[in-house]
Order: sequence, then structure tokens, then C-alpha cells
Amino acid sequence: MAKNVSINPTVDAIVGLIGGAGGTWLAGLIPALAPMLAGGGTAYVGQAVTGVVGGGILTAIVGLIKNMAAPK
Repeated sequence: MAKNVSINPTVDAIVGLIGGAGGTWLAGLIPALAPMLAGGGTAYVGQAVTGVVGGGILTAIVGLIKNMAAPK
């Protein structure tokens, strides 16, 4: 699946970085998740998890859009 939505490593990294920052920001807006992201050692784990998830989701979305727009 990941190979099907990959654009190229550079673009994947940039989109993943943007998605990771956005995912962490969005998770901070959810009251149940906000304490997991605020201060202390456990915040790093929470930020890493939300960053990876957000980056992966945005990378997959961009790759799927690219695949749908590509001529067949």
C-alpha cells in the first residue's frame, strides 16, 4: 500500500513533515488528547505518535490524489 501512494522520497518527507505538525496541532485541540501533548517526558511520546499518524495520513492522501490524477 505504501508503495502505491509514494510520490518520491523528498516530496514524501516534506508532506510527512507538514502532516506531522498538523496532526500534532489538531490533537492538541481535542480536550481528551491535549494533556498527553503538554509538558513532561510523556509529551514527547504523544507528540511523536500524533506526528507519525498525521504525517502518514497526509502522505497517503497526497499519494492517492496523485494516483487518481495520473493518466491511465
